[in-house]
Amino acid sequence: MIEEKPFGNDRTGSPVKLYQLSNQSGMKAEITNYCGIIKKLIIPTKDGKEVDVVLGYDTLQQYLGDEAFHGAIVGRYANRIGGGSFQLNGKQYDLATGDDDVTLHSGPAGMNDAVWSSRSEITHTESQLVLSYQSPHLEQGFPGNIEVSVIYALAHDKNQLSVRYHATTDQDTYLNLTNHSYFNLSGHNSGTILDESLQINADAYTPTDAQQLPTGEIAAVKETPFDFTIAKPIIRDFFTDNPQLNIAQGFDHNFVLNKKPGHRLSHAIEARSSKTGITLDLFTTKPGVQFYGGIFLDQKGKGQARYSKYTGYALETQYFPNSIHHPNFPSTLVTTTQPYHEETIYHFN
Repeated sequence: MIEEKPFGNDRTGSPVKLYQLSNQSGMKAEITNYCGIIKKLIIPTKDGKEVDVVLGYDTLQQYLGDEAFHGAIVGRYANRIGGGSFQLNGKQYDLATGDDDVTLHSGPAGMNDAVWSSRSEITHTESQLVLSYQSPHLEQGFPGNIEVSVIYALAHDKNQLSVRYHATTDQDTYLNLTNHSYFNLSGHNSGTILDESLQINADAYTPTDAQQLPTGEIAAVKETPFDFTIAKPIIRDFFTDNPQLNIAQGFDHNFVLNKKPGHRLSHAIEARSSKTGITLDLFTTKPGVQFYGGIFLDQKGKGQARYSKYTGYALETQYFPNSIHHPNFPSTLVTTTQPYHEETIYHFN
């Protein structure tokens, strides 16, 4: 089932819509066509309660210019690129940077701050919200006119939301899309996430330098705080005196997901709240996931909830940060003959 209603106007006066997808199991997803933001994910518990497991805001105005990217589709290139530029086919392309000469989530504007075209469909297995965006050549500094579509699909018979990313380009470019939802499986307004347990199917991660840019090394997690191969409470190693954790003030790192040969879609993460019993199993075709522990959260959110540090965590499925500058990392190159097709699935129990 899909319901549509107005959700205000953006800065240009363009009308924005809010869609609610719901299924027979009691799961509901509220998604807006402004930045493709997931505003709510409501999961039913065994005792009949409804728990909203993503952080966010009540109004569109609060989302406009949100520097925390709550629930948004992020691109053209999610995460970090160093040096403020890159070379492609003999040409240099310059990007917007912060004071640290690092481009984060592609800089301002672009698809991170836009109203997407939208339409809804219902198939025999799922309710779909189809979002589309045309990004012109050199938007945010990236080459190529690209056409992006993101399909949010809620299964009818299970608590599962799929996010399918598709893009084509008229010339070579780099592309790395993600969704930037912050999760708290005890409820968006329930306080810290540090007591939730997390398991990441990754035997390696990518260490960073002082600018939080990957050095190019792929390091083993074994016998380090980054070992989540067996489920453990997030808090267990969060505040460990470790050079990598000290740089980021906690977990804000890319994990190299274990992939089975011949299987693009693989199980990446299991997260669980002991308070609600809600479990999230995350599957993805992408090679990495950024686990960000909400270190710098500081907003007033839905229902006047106070989002402070560690009240939500992001699980950004992605290609590795700064891969443009590291040939040993999986390539984010998209061409006229090699379009972009990726998927991430959030399955709740």
